[in-house]
Amino acid sequence: MSNDTISHNQEFSDKLKIDILIKEYEILRTELLQRINQRFVCIGLTGAVVAYGFFKVERYNIAGVLILIIAFFILGVIWFHFGRRIHQLSLRIAEIEQRINCLVGDELLVWETRRRNRLFHKIHR
Repeated sequence: MSNDTISHNQEFSDKLKIDILIKEYEILRTELLQRINQRFVCIGLTGAVVAYGFFKVERYNIAGVLILIIAFFILGVIWFHFGRRIHQLSLRIAEIEQRINCLVGDELLVWETRRRNRLFHKIHR
């Protein structure tokens, strides 16, 4: 095999790797955005529970208060779960960015890599 053939195969291999990583990157970014939107839905549901608790309930009893507390707890667990998943997705996306940048030899993808050092990402570890 000549050096030109090896070089051509290496370029093709790197291009294929980049294409596969880009596809995974796109899928993970889509999932990340969905999780962020789901967290906003949780905020809306929490607002609805608060509004119901303050404006619709005429008499508070133990069962009603307990239901509101359980609803808050469940929404909090879901909120936390989505936050953990967002953090995991962000870490994987940053890894993909670094891998692609390494294959290309330039810093083309940097969004999650730069965000990873911010306070929000440090809180969710």
